[in-house]
Amino acid sequence: MANYYLETSAFLKRYKQEKGSAFVNQIIEDSSSVILYLNLTLVEVNRVLFCLYKYPQAIGEVQPISKDVFDSLIAQFGDDLLKMKKIVLTEEIIKETREILEKRYLKSLDLLHLATFLIVKKEFLDVKLISADRNIIEVAKTFVPENDIINPETYE
Repeated sequence: MANYYLETSAFLKRYKQEKGSAFVNQIIEDSSSVILYLNLTLVEVNRVLFCLYKYPQAIGEVQPISKDVFDSLIAQFGDDLLKMKKIVLTEEIIKETREILEKRYLKSLDLLHLATFLIVKKEFLDVKLISADRNIIEVAKTFVPENDIINPETYE
């Protein structure tokens, strides 16, 4: 059994086929994996899916998706969440962001994801951070060994 913390940049690879999608699909479909995510991920994933459907200009030159595809992706997202463990944003996570900022800089949501992972890591020593965000990966290396960080894009 493997434990993973799935950060949004990796999570989105489940719903947008791109480099790293096969790896993310594999771990989500592996019933022996325990996958954890921060509840703010719901906002981030929903925002991207809505952008793909209604506001493609907001995320650059992408082909808009149809209402049927959008509905299917939202349903799949809901089904996927049922297989995972949600972590709710807490004061402890917010406090951990200060500890990170003492050593390195990250933007707010990235900071919250890394702080959540570091707190989870105290309880589940074998948990791996899955992220495709270069900034998060680079800063995470300050706090955990590199083999605790997985960039799904390196698996394709």
